[in-house]
Amino acid sequence: MVHHFYESQKKETAHFATADKFYKEQLETLKIDRCDYNTVSGRKSQQNDIDLWLTLKNRRISVSEKKRARDFNDLYLEIYSKFPFVEGWTAHSKADFLAYFFPERVFWAAFPQIIRFYREQLLPHIPREWFEGIRTAWPEKSTQKKQTVKIAGCSYNISLIQAFNRSDGNNWYTMGISIPFKILKDNHIKFHIFQL
Repeated sequence: MVHHFYESQKKETAHFATADKFYKEQLETLKIDRCDYNTVSGRKSQQNDIDLWLTLKNRRISVSEKKRARDFNDLYLEIYSKFPFVEGWTAHSKADFLAYFFPERVFWAAFPQIIRFYREQLLPHIPREWFEGIRTAWPEKSTQKKQTVKIAGCSYNISLIQAFNRSDGNNWYTMGISIPFKILKDNHIKFHIFQL
């Protein structure tokens, strides 16, 4: 299956009402400012993986907002937005928090702690050759492949995820991994799961 960038963008926009309701009811947000890519400030924020700003009672925070159609009790982390040359949002995000929406719940965590764990503990165990291998084996396709990584002496099953993209006559691969929430718990990454 080919991943169409603009179709995905439409789906993300369609879920804003659900997300905004969550921010207001669960986080008691006073104001929501979504970043519009068509403005100078919005483009700069989005290039730093900041999708919106929330004004809370005592502070203003930036949020990277993600959405998945299915809940596999894991977290997707984008390693390459355009393999092999452009790193994904996990490497460059400047957002204070990550809000990851599933159909019935939301994963919420401080993003810098996840990025630090990703860079220092996880990424060194994920060779680029793994992604080159699935691109070679499944050209122009979206697919997944299971792998095992060892973190702090414990073995975990993760999924390599390849998304083949086609938009405006251009083709590219987005590559990432999905990691079970257990990896985060075992490595003392604090997060909350909210029911929608």
